[in-house]
Amino acid sequence: MQLMLVPAALLALAGCTGKEIEIETGYRGKARRDPFLAAERFLEANGFEVSTHTWIGERLPYPGTLIATAQSFGNRGTADTVLNWVSRGGNLLLFLEGGETFRTEWDTRPADTKKRSQTDFDDLYKKLGIEKVTDASGSVDVRIAGATVKLTMPAYFEWKDGRAPGRMEFSAADGNSIRLASFQRGTGRISISAHAEPFRNRHLGDGDNAWLLLHLAGSLRGGEVWFLNGLKVSFFGMLWERGWMALVAAAALLAVWLWKSLPRFGPLRAAEDTGTRDFAEHLSLTGAFLWRHRQREQLIGPLRETVTRCAVRRGLLRTDPEFPEKLAALAQMDALRVRAALLSENIADPRSFLRAIQDLRQLHEKVAT
Repeated sequence: MQLMLVPAALLALAGCTGKEIEIETGYRGKARRDPFLAAERFLEANGFEVSTHTWIGERLPYPGTLIATAQSFGNRGTADTVLNWVSRGGNLLLFLEGGETFRTEWDTRPADTKKRSQTDFDDLYKKLGIEKVTDASGSVDVRIAGATVKLTMPAYFEWKDGRAPGRMEFSAADGNSIRLASFQRGTGRISISAHAEPFRNRHLGDGDNAWLLLHLAGSLRGGEVWFLNGLKVSFFGMLWERGWMALVAAAALLAVWLWKSLPRFGPLRAAEDTGTRDFAEHLSLTGAFLWRHRQREQLIGPLRETVTRCAVRRGLLRTDPEFPEKLAALAQMDALRVRAALLSENIADPRSFLRAIQDLRQLHEKVAT
């Protein structure tokens, strides 16, 4: 049995052959999320102050350089802001294609550049005089700063009607198929690259790409360098920029509401049970309330009306000018006190008020009988 197992084991081992296949998956970590991480660190090593942004606020670096993708100019306000900044001395390096952060360095899928160039970035292209961007790999020689370098790029763009902007510094092109161009605008400079591939992490070290980036970033200008990572203005960023006062007010209102509604540190103190008040006590409290709020007519008015009705039933006229005197004669009381009790207004003195009440009660007893 043992002699039979040995050949079987040898045959099994001979059949277990394998082949090792290496698959390149790309970068991991921060380099996967930021396609220009190598460019940022390269510029930092050359003395620039480098920062990454997702949208443009009110301030742009001056003097300095803005390295952006066309995807950062999805609205007209951003394009106007940046171009005005360039006219005042800014330096713009613009990538028309290939700057999307969601694409990996090994993503070879073609982008629908024709559709995008006619919709999202139409305003930017119109202001720069660009007709369209086309995917097509090719190499051109770039004559710049007294040196000639070869640039390989997977796309090119065309000027509208073949008319390039004035004050052109250099242009790497084959006819009207432009791979890279740089020209003056106002006191600043705009450099346009048809594709971002030569300056992304994977290809920055190829050829003279790093040297070219350093020149386009303004090696003789210095200052800050902003990288716009291809995102449009975020909703919350725009909301804070345009409506921060309303947001602060809403936050304050929410804080007050929470302070009012959150549970207390201890239970509420129970109200004291004083028992049921009798009717006389209610009348006393009501009278004190009316007196305190100067509603004295509400206190004396009903008693005056009762006395007047009793006098009318005895034959006196309510509208008679001498009504108080005739009533005083009928009740055999002093006429001045009767007139004061019936007609005086705003009796503020407690003693006078009490005297008027007593006189009215006496009149009622004598006239009603």
